[in-house]
Amino acid sequence: MSKEVFVPWESRYELGVPMLDDQHKKLLHLTNVLHENCILGLAAQPESFKQTAEAIVGYVNLHFSGEERLMTKVGYPDIEAHTEEHRDFIRRLRLEIRNFGEGRPLVVNRMAVFLRDWILTHIATVDRRMVDYLQGRADVQWGVRKEEKGVFIPWDDSYSVGIPLVDDQHRELLILANALYETCREGSTSARDGFRNAVSAIVDYVKKHFSTEEKIMERTEYPLMGEHKAEHREFVSRFLSEVKAFEGGKPFVTHAFTAFLKDWILTHVARTDKKMGIYVLRLARKGAFSGN
Repeated sequence: MSKEVFVPWESRYELGVPMLDDQHKKLLHLTNVLHENCILGLAAQPESFKQTAEAIVGYVNLHFSGEERLMTKVGYPDIEAHTEEHRDFIRRLRLEIRNFGEGRPLVVNRMAVFLRDWILTHIATVDRRMVDYLQGRADVQWGVRKEEKGVFIPWDDSYSVGIPLVDDQHRELLILANALYETCREGSTSARDGFRNAVSAIVDYVKKHFSTEEKIMERTEYPLMGEHKAEHREFVSRFLSEVKAFEGGKPFVTHAFTAFLKDWILTHVARTDKKMGIYVLRLARKGAFSGN
């Protein structure tokens, strides 16, 4: 690796539950982003910190919601203690954010350390106990390995556009889309809050992803930039329309929504993003970015 990662993912953190492991990896990634901002001095910029912190809060809510639905479904005996750890974590996280908002920038590095220590301790102890209980339940489908169960939208190398940052973000979008699908599969009243948390996480990440792509297109003066941006705007419009329908009392829309999300992401990646990738890589081979 070219640089040391604050909290790298290690195989010993794996619980054997694909959705949980994927979400834990995402939480560590967000913690690393926050820490990287501290090193670069970006944490002193309120908007930079706010964006990262809100992404963490949104994703944590999504993750906790999924765990709590699973524990409720199987009648996990320690659900109250487990859930209280979640609530305590959210309270402490929001306290740190409020401290920063009150003009205490040094709190940001402490927050990164707090996130790292809490996440890894929670995984190693509290989550591990939950998974040990799940392993004895043959009716818990979430505990089946991906290879046996299949994933709603599995990543395939054919989706790669050749730009590492964009590919990484596409993988994250698929993780979020799969989390939304798992939420919809629950089919219970608790799925409403899970759907709302999942959608919120997707909205935040889509904004970040589209911004990244559009900056790349602007920098390279991509000739199809106008059409590409129009697809982004159309997606956001359709996305918000589907969410509005759900909030208006149409729970059945969640399943149509996951299908729409899958089709749009893969079609957009395979067609529109591939074109951009070809253009950018062609410029790179010509040395267009040397010295930048």
